[in-house]
Amino acid sequence: MQRCSFQAYPIPQKFARNPGQVSQFLLTIYVKHVMRRSHPYVLAVACDETVGMRPPDGRRRQVEVREVEALVLKAQEWQRLSMSEGTKGPRLFDWARVPLLHHWEDDARHWLLIRRSLSDAKQKAYYLVFAPPATSVEAMVRAIGARWHIEEDFETGKDMGLDHCAPRCTITASSGKRATHKRK
Repeated sequence: MQRCSFQAYPIPQKFARNPGQVSQFLLTIYVKHVMRRSHPYVLAVACDETVGMRPPDGRRRQVEVREVEALVLKAQEWQRLSMSEGTKGPRLFDWARVPLLHHWEDDARHWLLIRRSLSDAKQKAYYLVFAPPATSVEAMVRAIGARWHIEEDFETGKDMGLDHCAPRCTITASSGKRATHKRK
């Protein structure tokens, strides 16, 4: 906890007792760390994630990402793009992006990217994007496609048994030396 206060991250009032609380706390710290250093990122979020935006009426609003399409998107704003090459050819989806407010201001660097399935228009995925203002939708989609390949590589490694032989490193409190041992 002392490290959190040194890095200017909020310290939870109560100790997190379930994995959901822990992962949300770590995600908050990670996003703040990345944003502070202005590293571009794409982050998949659930449909009930809340975001700040400015709909056509001009008033700032906080909405769930699943509501954004109905508020601001028109049919012609969707673009059909390939996320990456799959085993059966290009992985095509319809994509749309909407500017988001960051600290209730439009900084032209925060976006909501929505992916819609071609076979079922109700099937959608949502991504928060932080990128330089001139970043195209195509570049954002390519970044998501690159993430897919990384996840596939992890799955392949698991299939080969590499998840069972990963070494663990610990630093002993008494000597301060690093000890490496394999999982059983």
